[in-house]
Amino acid sequence: MNKDIYIFIQTLLKVMPKENLKNFIERANDLSIEYHSYRDMPAENGYFISGTYNGAQNAINIYFDKNKSVLSHELLHAASSDRKYSQVGFSIIFERAGMVGEGLNEGYTELLNQRLFNHQTNSYLYLTLLAEQLEDFYENKEDMVEDYFKADFGALIGELLKSMSLEEAIDIITDMDLFIHQSNSSFIEYMQLRQKIQDIYVRKFLTEKKVKAFVKKLSNK
Repeated sequence: MNKDIYIFIQTLLKVMPKENLKNFIERANDLSIEYHSYRDMPAENGYFISGTYNGAQNAINIYFDKNKSVLSHELLHAASSDRKYSQVGFSIIFERAGMVGEGLNEGYTELLNQRLFNHQTNSYLYLTLLAEQLEDFYENKEDMVEDYFKADFGALIGELLKSMSLEEAIDIITDMDLFIHQSNSSFIEYMQLRQKIQDIYVRKFLTEKKVKAFVKKLSNK
């Protein structure tokens, strides 16, 4: 097994159950990691890409990685992939709609990358902050980690439906997809989406408070 992959697995096993990494461990030996010159760095919509993970080929390509933050980010993609259902983490490919959830997936992947490996980066800044907001809708944040590594998009939606409508959940996720290649000029749009999520969370809190007050009132009769 590649040394970097081994260190990656051992690091994660210190903070989470082996079940989260079961599928990844079984196919880790088939994962390839190739390093390229930064001169060969690909670009998409004017943005340079320092690393990629190809789920179909189970292959990581690194073009620039000063402190191995790109490698651990791409390894998280590999560890949360389900090639059978064309899913990676919280992103899923639909035959007609194409990829959905890429924004949330990149944001949450980088959030975990920073937490688990202590990497301080500005990668996917807006998306990381928005993913952290959505994490608050989980009563137990470890459940979101588990859903991520199991590439369970459906479980994510199910958790969000406890606090919002299906339309609201899909709107937030697809709105986050728009931030994949946006720059600082999208600050207003970011703040609008952040406020939208915050309003739903406040609504959830107030609803729960009213329910608890009602239950308490009934129990006192």
